[in-house]
Amino acid sequence: MTRIWTGLLAAMFSFTTFASGEYDGDQVVSKLQKLCSDCHGAKKQKGKFALHDITPKMAGTDIERWEKILEMLSIGDMPPEDAPQP
Repeated sequence: MTRIWTGLLAAMFSFTTFASGEYDGDQVVSKLQKLCSDCHGAKKQKGKFALHDITPKMAGTDIERWEKILEMLSIGDMPPEDAPQP
């Protein structure tokens, strides 16, 4: 099951393409924080969900939060249509 989620998370992060062609967790996290922090930051946490404190290293330890990110992105609930898109 972990391999499935790892693959899905990798697919989720594929929206970020880098010149080097390599995955860069810091840039992915930075992008999520930039796009999502107005509603899911330190001060405001819609749905009681925060992204201001995520790190690339959490992918193996906080899988529930990464699963929620994947779910919201993949079903199109996040980001809202009127918000900047990844």
